[in-house]
Amino acid sequence: MMAEGAKDRRQATCGATADGRRPTTWRQSTADGRQPDSRKSFPGCRSSNVECRPNSRIPAVGRRPSRVAALLLALAAFSALAAFSAPAAENDYTNHAGNVVSGVVVALDLRTATISNIEESVALPLSIFPESERRRIAADFVLSHGGGAQTDLLRVPPDVKRTVEGLKKAIARSRKRAALGLCPQEESDDFCAKTESALRAYLDKQVQSGTITPAERQALRR
Repeated sequence: MMAEGAKDRRQATCGATADGRRPTTWRQSTADGRQPDSRKSFPGCRSSNVECRPNSRIPAVGRRPSRVAALLLALAAFSALAAFSAPAAENDYTNHAGNVVSGVVVALDLRTATISNIEESVALPLSIFPESERRRIAADFVLSHGGGAQTDLLRVPPDVKRTVEGLKKAIARSRKRAALGLCPQEESDDFCAKTESALRAYLDKQVQSGTITPAERQALRR
């Protein structure tokens, strides 16, 4: 009996410190000798039927995003979608008779402009518009449909178009040479930066002199 009592005391004081405090909690096994679960035993537990585990909680690996952050993300996504799907703004174009045609230029060639609004889409000859309106129509079309070859539709003086295209081609050639390793990248970057600056200065001068409109300047930069 004394031996069993001593054994029980050893089991009860598993992992106790010198002052009698127990830094860990413990659970005895069930009557049939099976452990309630497979938790790991810790140093200081000498008895085979006693299991010790720390009192501290395991910290969470991560946190859920707050509701405010989730709402901000949703608003940002909605704004981006709205901006992407927003229709182009309609413009007003006045013909020789003084009649105003409102809409978006959806197609354009050298003779005809197709203008669409919420009511109808009509193809109109450019000859019914004054030259200033033809230039506006062409610039609006290029700005809303991208640049590239469509800049040929701009009704700007031929010498302006040739100068701009020449500077753009010089920039493209320099970048291609650098990509092929035919010239140092730093040299190409320096040349392109200087040429871009010259192009901006040239276009600004043409706008100030009234040779091209601000919309045409923006379209030519594409």
